Amino acid sequence: MNQNKLYNPFALPPDFQLAQAHAKAKQVGYQNQNQQEYCPCCNMAINKIQIGVCEDIIRLQFLGEGIPLFFQSIKLYSILLLLIFVLVGIYNIITTSDLCYKEYHFNLMDNEENQEQGCYHFIGVAYTVNKTELQLTIQAVLALLGTFLVTAGLFLIKWFQQRNLHFSINSSPSDFTILLRNYPYTHEKQQIEQYFMKYFNVNSSSIVKIIRPLNIQDYLNDQKKKNEKLQEQQKIYALMTRPQEVREKNDILNQLMLEIQVLDKQISLFEQQVTLNNLYQRTDYVLVTLQEESLVDQILDICNQNHWYEIMMDYVGCCDKLLYYLNNDKQQWKFINGQRIYIRRAPEPLDIIWQNFNTSHSQKRCKRMLALSLNFLVVLVGAFIVYGISYTQNQAQSSNTFYVKYVLSGLCALAILIINQILEMLIKITSKYEKHTTYTNETRSVMVTQTIMQFINTALVPFGLFIFTDFDQNNLAVSLFFIFLGNLIILPILEILDPLYIIKLIKQNQILKEQDKRQIILTQQQTHELFEGPDYRIADKYSTIYKSILMSMFYLCIFPYGMMMQILSLFLYYWACKYTLLRRCSYPPTINRNLNDSTLQLLGISPILISAGSACYQFVLIKTYSNLIIHIINMIISCLCVGTYLYFKFESKATHTESALCLNYFEEKKKFSTDYEKCNPITMKQAQFQQQYKLE
Repeated sequence: MNQNKLYNPFALPPDFQLAQAHAKAKQVGYQNQNQQEYCPCCNMAINKIQIGVCEDIIRLQFLGEGIPLFFQSIKLYSILLLLIFVLVGIYNIITTSDLCYKEYHFNLMDNEENQEQGCYHFIGVAYTVNKTELQLTIQAVLALLGTFLVTAGLFLIKWFQQRNLHFSINSSPSDFTILLRNYPYTHEKQQIEQYFMKYFNVNSSSIVKIIRPLNIQDYLNDQKKKNEKLQEQQKIYALMTRPQEVREKNDILNQLMLEIQVLDKQISLFEQQVTLNNLYQRTDYVLVTLQEESLVDQILDICNQNHWYEIMMDYVGCCDKLLYYLNNDKQQWKFINGQRIYIRRAPEPLDIIWQNFNTSHSQKRCKRMLALSLNFLVVLVGAFIVYGISYTQNQAQSSNTFYVKYVLSGLCALAILIINQILEMLIKITSKYEKHTTYTNETRSVMVTQTIMQFINTALVPFGLFIFTDFDQNNLAVSLFFIFLGNLIILPILEILDPLYIIKLIKQNQILKEQDKRQIILTQQQTHELFEGPDYRIADKYSTIYKSILMSMFYLCIFPYGMMMQILSLFLYYWACKYTLLRRCSYPPTINRNLNDSTLQLLGISPILISAGSACYQFVLIKTYSNLIIHIINMIISCLCVGTYLYFKFESKATHTESALCLNYFEEKKKFSTDYEKCNPITMKQAQFQQQYKLE
């Protein structure tokens, strides 16, 4: 098997040896220098050197910066949680033990007596709400110190990953390319060159090429329809074994041929319009590649804006006209005929979702709001389900202690886990609907939305039901115990024993056993997809970790055992994720460090959660306001810490050496593994033809 062998994705019956070889090629492993066999489908080496599960994570940098940073983050978060637990959590456990075990002679069977003293228990674990004023004051002060500790820890994690995780990154087309958004459709190449000359002093000779991404959604739809028709045609041919069947299917085959011809004409017409640079197919995006990387850095420095300003303009975008009239001479690059222009470094070619360029930014904002509303609706439905279980638990409090305390609490935790899984599937669908222009942004959207929604469902819903309803406090503690226990045990097990992966293995075995007994109607492409390993869904893994971390921060003072269980959960989840990556999952897409930087921003709310949890413990559970001033100071300081942390921004792009500042596009082009023309579906064939022509 080599890359010169022709690959027919619609071949019937499929070649199972080729499918199994493709599955090997898609596995994660080191490149074998003596490798001579390549998969004709994906052009990846078949026989790779297996990576040990205990291998240093830095050795995984060939998968992109995002993968090593993900595993490094789990380690650093575990250390941070351990320090916070030592500072704040241990004291709460010690005071609980002193009051419930020593002073009141804690007895597991004597529940009413202990509740009178303010002690609650479950599975041998106890906590109390009957603390002295001194103990409550010390706890509030420790929560304040925990706020400083978590803020300092997050800053150190940022610094450590920025300074000590420098990966040897080769230059890419993104280093020389700028992306303009909301640029006028009617401007031609000469006008774009004049724009750069006027505002950035960049000569036209320094511009290598200008690419106008087109509206290719109809083109891709036609391609998809054509592939479906070809696949249907191949299936009919494969199933026809007698002349009578050929005559019966002749009309259907003729109809399919006519439909394929019509689609071919539409596809050819679109490609001709692209060649003629049709104005009506343009989007408001422009990719401009410059000769020197220093020119790109120079333009980005000029266009650098306040972080919060960019967020407001990106997500609200309602002040363009006002800014146009208030504009000064130094900011004239922002507007063309009153139209706001946005400039940033272009994403990597393989990171771009080309068909989403046709969706305007205002439409994307509306889609995001609709998607967010739908996700929040699911959270509300889950809250009503948990309310129903908690109501039953509260009503049956006096009938059966074991049933009320453990069975219903476990059922409540199970309901929350199921709602989280539903949210996970729904958010993946809605992220596609939001029409992000890059896979990184789409992954970031999945991760952020999933983390927030699952945190609300897992942490805030149970506590909110306790606040707004007259439910028993002990039931809250037992429910929290089962929720954290689920994070500790169920999540690592689901990572290893993925139900979808098991179903896939069963289908593979059934087809291999029956390939000689019956006609297989799967095409070669479908067989390849069946034999591939599961996708490495890093957004789901990030959200799982962050949801649990934020929850343990919020319940640090209310339920300190949760932090201890979360540290152990991170340890197990780390090895489970590493095992599935190196032994099971297919080769993940290249993930840059931007995703990890965004996740660090999300954890910035941790100081507020610690101070809010401490305040809720005293004001809601114990119902005492003796340390009100300390908690107010704690909340103010935590908000300042969060604002400082979010405002402080590390550059996403890795720092180059001084010698690298003079990189030239034409010198580095030979090292590029891909380019924008090669990744754009509409120009891919032409780019490949030009490359082959140059080689010849």
